[in-house]
Amino acid sequence: LDTAVDSHPADSYVGFEPLLLRTSFHSAGTFHKKSGTGGANGGTIFQKAELEDGGNACIEIATEMLQELLGSQHVPLADCVVVAGIVALERMEFPRMDLLQMTGGRKDIAEGVAHRDRLPEADDDPFKRFTEQMGFTVEELVALIGGSHNFGSAHGGCSGYEGQWTSNPLSWGGPGGDAPQFFTELMRTDWRWYQVCTFQSSMVHYTSIPDPFAAVEEEAAGGGAAEVGDVELACKQAQSEEPLLCEEQAMRGCEFADGAYQAGVLPCEGVVLRLKSDFWLKKNPLMLPHAEAYAADAGLFAEQFGNAYHKLTHNGLARCGMSGHGCGEHSTCEQTRDEADGSLLFEQCVALADSSDHSRSLSTAAIVIGVAGAVLLLGVGGLIYYSASRRQATAAPQPKPSPSQAQPQRMAVPALPHMHNTDLVHVTRGDAAAVSR
Repeated sequence: LDTAVDSHPADSYVGFEPLLLRTSFHSAGTFHKKSGTGGANGGTIFQKAELEDGGNACIEIATEMLQELLGSQHVPLADCVVVAGIVALERMEFPRMDLLQMTGGRKDIAEGVAHRDRLPEADDDPFKRFTEQMGFTVEELVALIGGSHNFGSAHGGCSGYEGQWTSNPLSWGGPGGDAPQFFTELMRTDWRWYQVCTFQSSMVHYTSIPDPFAAVEEEAAGGGAAEVGDVELACKQAQSEEPLLCEEQAMRGCEFADGAYQAGVLPCEGVVLRLKSDFWLKKNPLMLPHAEAYAADAGLFAEQFGNAYHKLTHNGLARCGMSGHGCGEHSTCEQTRDEADGSLLFEQCVALADSSDHSRSLSTAAIVIGVAGAVLLLGVGGLIYYSASRRQATAAPQPKPSPSQAQPQRMAVPALPHMHNTDLVHVTRGDAAAVSR
């Protein structure tokens, strides 16, 4: 991040932060709640088959850089990509870094595992994908999309979309420390829609089209709305070559004429873009109230995004199977699923039956050894006292008592540590068998 190396030649800015954040999103965005698979845990975003998924176009720029910098270290790349996203947010002045405390422990799984066709589509309503597949609440999904599209740019050569989401793409806030722009701009009504076609010659052609969300498309003067095929044909004729990609997007901020512009160069100063998936945040009545709330309250937006991003990057971290932490040699990963829909509720490592028997055998052996040790210590203590008594008797012989006075002499062996007074062992002098016992 400190080298000022550009993340993409078509960026209108110089900075790697937005691409690193996007990479962390795409790594974690494959999580599938029902099956418990996917997510950042496993590091599958570094697998070629996953990078070839259409939604991950140009992500390899970031994954190759991370592998070059950290691949020789003994650190899971699955953890590295999450760290990179968090560092990127810090560098772009996200105000609630206290919500992004990261838990490590992800594992990189072997080659051949890739999760494709799980990322949200740029043209679709994201509601089902986020709530049903990934398990987010409505307010979380609205905050996630708004927060991720509050930074950076789209590139025609990567996705077919072109332009910046905000006028300050390397910062959470707007110019001069203003509130984040994503939702405040989204709520405006002066958006214009364009068919954007990208060409091999690094040119981007913009053609005005009707609002695709309008309930009834107004007929354009002179014969109705242009069909998508007509627009692409017009682009082709204007550039004398087949377009690589053509997509529909909304733009606002300044007026510019339809035509061809250099990729990476804004057609006019201050212009920003929104995708159809962005517009769904205010077109879907379930999501609109949250979009309005975030537009009005920057603090609430930051809090919800921080919590949702942490959840996104930690989904699947606690599982013990399927590229999770795994279980020990004498245990297995046991899953509990919802009886209604089969979705994964939680996992835990459970000791195997033979492992339990083995553990019990070890415990029994430990008890036997402990008891034997205690008996041995008692015997040694008795012998010591016995030997001392014998030496004393030899050194100073006493008169022999009369038969009526003769009583066995007893010596009390002091209690060993952790023993009670009731455990005292009495040894009769001259009774070698008692000492032995």
